[in-house]
Amino acid sequence: MEQSQGKPVKADQKKHLIVTYKGEPGGFGADGMDFDQDGNLYVGLFSSGQFFKTTFNRDGSVDKTVCLIDSLAFRCCDGTMYDKATDKIYTTDSKMNAVWVYDLKRHTIQRLWENPDATGEDGSLDQPCEPLIYGDSLLVVNFDYIFPD
Repeated sequence: MEQSQGKPVKADQKKHLIVTYKGEPGGFGADGMDFDQDGNLYVGLFSSGQFFKTTFNRDGSVDKTVCLIDSLAFRCCDGTMYDKATDKIYTTDSKMNAVWVYDLKRHTIQRLWENPDATGEDGSLDQPCEPLIYGDSLLVVNFDYIFPD
């Protein structure tokens, strides 16, 4: 990667831009990204809670991108973590103080945890933003930022 030395680096978009996601107007865009063991890319949209899978051809070019989740229950996708041991993806929902699990084998999503608005001082979720599998534990980072409106 080029060093910018204080100047913006202009990338060749035709070479480096592989997928464009369209979220809610005025909302936040792509947030949370990981790859599974087969090299498929998973990306969520923060504001709309949609979750996408991108597959690639052998030459590395994009084969297709499909929306896996577009549900009113799944409101926000912040952090994303693929767990190779279970072939599941964990994602945090900052709007609902929730953690979701997407099962790649069954193509199902399940809410693992959700709690009402909280400060997080009691161990509850407070705008969770990043999940991480560490050994046999799921660690979740709270963000706790007050958004306007």
